[in-house]
Amino acid sequence: AIGEMARLSADFRSALAEHVELMVAQLAASPEEADKTLADIALMVGGLALARALGPGELSDRVLRAAKSAVV
Repeated sequence: AIGEMARLSADFRSALAEHVELMVAQLAASPEEADKTLADIALMVGGLALARALGPGELSDRVLRAAKSAVV
């Protein structure tokens, strides 16, 4: 689970941080948009984690739609 990643090794967390930085660099249209891009990634990951935790159903679907509409 996403919340449990903090308990993983420092090497793993370092690799994750590098990967997130690379995603931001590739997705941000400009350096000024990097924080917005990072927020969008956080919203997508958090929305997906919450929807999965809720399980199948209307609320899970609503969470995914809400996260998508906030990013798009």
